[in-house]
Amino acid sequence: MGIERIPVGGITPVRPVAAPERAAGAAAPPVPLSAADWEKRIGPPYIDDVSAEAKSEAATRLEKQAQCETCRNRKYKDGSDDPSVSFQTPTKIAPQNAARAVAGHEREHVAHEQADAKREGREVVSQSVTIHTSVCPDCGRVYVSGGTTRTTTQDKQDAPKVENKDK
Repeated sequence: MGIERIPVGGITPVRPVAAPERAAGAAAPPVPLSAADWEKRIGPPYIDDVSAEAKSEAATRLEKQAQCETCRNRKYKDGSDDPSVSFQTPTKIAPQNAARAVAGHEREHVAHEQADAKREGREVVSQSVTIHTSVCPDCGRVYVSGGTTRTTTQDKQDAPKVENKDK
């Protein structure tokens, strides 16, 4: 099998398929939203359409987040019994770097669990990492609040011995 070359003149245009007839009692197709309904549900389509009051409120919220002492002073500490990973002592991390730092820390747990399983003659059945988020009570910013690594292992299954006997 290879790629088949089609000559330029041999291409046939595709015709649109007609919509099937609706059966009696079938749901009607969705009606598109009007501009007014769109704005009520979704919001204005462009930043220029936002009121001055809303812009001011957003600027105040961003300023409050930038000055939030709780976020600036937040510390991370590993709660596991694995002494060979980072964050054994409380460590301050900038909010914009927390996700990367926590994900890296959880990768350390993944690698250590794999190494432990190999050393103990077990095989890793599954591993998952969950990154947790919370909302700062002072400024309302969503921040990475930690992570969890789950590992499931089992004893290695020896491959069955297959004996080939010539008869």
